[in-house]
Amino acid sequence: MLVDEVLAVGDVAFQKECLGKMDDVARSGRTVLSVSHNMTAVLNLCDTGILLHNGRVSYSGKASDVVSRYLATLDQHTANSLRDHVDRTGSGLVRVVECKTSRAPGGEPVTDLMLGDAAYVTLTVEALEATRVFVGIQVRDAWGRLVFAFNSREAGYAPHIEQGETDIVLYIPHLPFLAGKYIMDATVHSMDRRPHDKIEKVNSFKMHPKDLYGSGVPFNSKHAVAFIEHEWVGCNDT
Repeated sequence: MLVDEVLAVGDVAFQKECLGKMDDVARSGRTVLSVSHNMTAVLNLCDTGILLHNGRVSYSGKASDVVSRYLATLDQHTANSLRDHVDRTGSGLVRVVECKTSRAPGGEPVTDLMLGDAAYVTLTVEALEATRVFVGIQVRDAWGRLVFAFNSREAGYAPHIEQGETDIVLYIPHLPFLAGKYIMDATVHSMDRRPHDKIEKVNSFKMHPKDLYGSGVPFNSKHAVAFIEHEWVGCNDT
């Protein structure tokens, strides 16, 4: 049974049904071959794995070992210049050629941040002609799960960019991501939602825990992937 990225589509109920069916087939003694970028699904479903690169098998073995090798390749991809990336789709009228994360506008690039830090994500785009666009940055965790998407369309921001290179800056006043590694993808669309550029792994960063409440116990990755500001109020508090 061959299953190709079935967990990337459909709602939760559909995905649950697919997982149940694959489990039933596997228990019946048949082989299930699942193709996926969802590392959590791979670890939960598979005993063995195969890592493909440019259509060829680059490694095979225990699923956990294959996942570790795949995650290591993400560092190599994000280190390459985005100008050289061919694994992208869109019209090409506007292309993302650089992405960096910093603590201040125009500051030095950083790869390590802490929960609650302010961050600036600068996308450098190159346009063949002047136009107005929507941009988006999607943040995924180390297992490939979408954590959050920052979209300028929903924020009411559609920058007019000139021919040549332009910097577009996303400001995040308080990073909500808990400890771990995160990957950023980027998209550029026309005003009528036609894709100019869709590119994965434009940047990556590591989040570190922080004791935001001074309790001596920092929020860590065991608490999930994101922090929501909150307060505990007891019935006898005044």
